[in-house]
Amino acid sequence: MQTIFEPGKIKKDIVDFAISNFKKEIERAVEKADFEPPDEIDAINFLGWFILEKPIKNGKTPLELYVERHKELPEEIRRELLRWKDVHKSMFEVKEKRDNGVLLYDLVKGREYFVKPTKEGVIRYFSAGSIIYTRIVPWKDHYLFSGMQNSFAKKDAKVLRAMADIYRENPSFFEFSDSLDIVDELLEKERYEEALEILNGILKGDKDNEEALLLKGEAYFHQNEIKKAIEYFDKCLEINPRNDGAYCYKASAAFLQLRFQEALNHCNKALELNLHNYDAVIMKAFMLYQLGIKEYKKWIERAYSLNHKRTENFMKNYWISEKLNEDNWVTCKKD
Repeated sequence: MQTIFEPGKIKKDIVDFAISNFKKEIERAVEKADFEPPDEIDAINFLGWFILEKPIKNGKTPLELYVERHKELPEEIRRELLRWKDVHKSMFEVKEKRDNGVLLYDLVKGREYFVKPTKEGVIRYFSAGSIIYTRIVPWKDHYLFSGMQNSFAKKDAKVLRAMADIYRENPSFFEFSDSLDIVDELLEKERYEEALEILNGILKGDKDNEEALLLKGEAYFHQNEIKKAIEYFDKCLEINPRNDGAYCYKASAAFLQLRFQEALNHCNKALELNLHNYDAVIMKAFMLYQLGIKEYKKWIERAYSLNHKRTENFMKNYWISEKLNEDNWVTCKKD
């Protein structure tokens, strides 16, 4: 009777081989990367990287060592397994879902791949137009999923371009990221429209998502739509009255409206919830200064103790002083 070599069973055998033979090497790799997998998906993907891409003995990966040790495997299977060294990681759009796999379109390289799962249920929730970040490896006339997939809701063309730009700059970003991480990155790059598009999709399915509400307020804040920003900071606080970040943003909003006492009150509320919130500390120092209260010096010192570099940058942008203990502070708001 001819033995049928199913890639899913072989993959499981390779994982067992790596864990049982290279436990210390895995632990060292985790320690060196300063990486603690926060969930099952990240842990599985990290192990997949270790097996397929991490040289551990004579320049060989666990995959190569497995093939080297299992000489009983047919030559054709051994060749196919060694092709797994050609790991392809990218962002893909699901173009078509079929009974035995999915047709994926690489958003970065502009190429299509037909990919099959190695176990049931992997593609159950995929739908045409959805976006996934995943690894794929070649197998005969198609590809296989390697590890777990990070999936994202359907996006419009503008958002897809923004996500592809992020990937080109940092190919590993999506490996351990979700939609809210992408929003953070888009906000950092001042791509507010794309960030809001993603946030609208998240809040459509989960209107009480605390972090999404806060980020939506932040997006409006950076576009100087202060009234809308405050509306979403308040919605965030309705969900969680202990969100100190929302109070910090409300303080910043009040400051922009020249309501310094109100801004100070929001800072105090944030600090009641989190005494080590740097943004609340430096904002409180600035508000005390605007109100002519000399206690601001103590809070400047506290800001330095929490984050010296950020405080130096803040002082260059907003304040000029010869010495902290002198009285000749001058407001110097950057144009």
